[in-house]
Amino acid sequence: MKNLDSILKSMLQVKSPAKLAGARASNRLSWQACESLAIIFNEFDNCDDFIAIFDYLEDFILYLKSNSSFEGNYYQMKTGSNQWTIDALIKEEKESGSILSKMFEIGDKFKAKELEFVSNKKLKARKTSDGKVVSNETLKFSDLHNDESIKITNHLSGKGINDLSQITSSRLSMLPIKVTDRDESLKGKMVSFVDSKYPKSKYSPLTLFLSLTNEVERRLKYEDELKDVDELKEEKCLNKEQFKSVIESSLNYETLEKLIDRIESQLQSEDKDFSTIRPIKSGIRRINNLRIARPHYFGLLLKSVSQLIQAVGTKEATLYDQAEDCFKTIKADKDIIEKIGVLCMNEDELFAMVIYEIFES
Repeated sequence: MKNLDSILKSMLQVKSPAKLAGARASNRLSWQACESLAIIFNEFDNCDDFIAIFDYLEDFILYLKSNSSFEGNYYQMKTGSNQWTIDALIKEEKESGSILSKMFEIGDKFKAKELEFVSNKKLKARKTSDGKVVSNETLKFSDLHNDESIKITNHLSGKGINDLSQITSSRLSMLPIKVTDRDESLKGKMVSFVDSKYPKSKYSPLTLFLSLTNEVERRLKYEDELKDVDELKEEKCLNKEQFKSVIESSLNYETLEKLIDRIESQLQSEDKDFSTIRPIKSGIRRINNLRIARPHYFGLLLKSVSQLIQAVGTKEATLYDQAEDCFKTIKADKDIIEKIGVLCMNEDELFAMVIYEIFES
């Protein structure tokens, strides 16, 4: 992990999260999130651990750990209306340069094991074997015809960028670009993956699908300046253990709902009406998601809240009245207000946390 941390530190020194363009923030963003998940499903069993980085330097980076070291696969993801060509990949754009030079520059600087250009359209290029133009679902750049290779060499000339054709490939995305087809395809991969890892588990495929895609999209959309490696991991990364936790949380969704039902029954016995109970129920679900999505900041908040609950003490009163007593002190604490701001929580969700913690204790 130490070597990986030094790479992440280098990334922080050269890059801030990109601002998302409007078009990319809709369908392409969702496609990128889903394709990244499909890659994780495929690679999950090929490593002891992984660190996935979403939309930082590259569209997707997956560091796979084996034999105590991490090696990085870097993915550039593009949608297109026509087939891609080598000419399109080396076309210079005013602000960002070419797709290929950016891939090679990042791959060289951060020691990529593999580079992949992923799109909903195939790459049309000539191969070494017979010189014919082909459109393969997967095309290794090491197999390109000499004429195509020369285009890349000439393009890189004078840029100070090494030719990484030997570790580069282009492939068709695993998922369709159309939203409904894409979602159904990913759900199928997800169900096969989960059923193989957690046989006979009961869960809602839709709940699990939304949990996973929301986790990835939150990291994709995060745009604030990052201060250190720990914050980069918290906001833009997902490791193997966190990935499993998101899944296992959805597998235990029924258990959470039963606990919420018990809290609801208790509050009903205290003559609390639906309008009072509803935000508490939704707040508990929200904080359960935050417990997994942002464990570091959530843990700090939970520790502060628990300490204040213990300091205030619970009296011989109803659950709701005990929570209200504690909440008066908790919401006046500046440190807690700062923490819920970081987690983008509101006061209803904070009150739900207090109810939950008192009920559980």
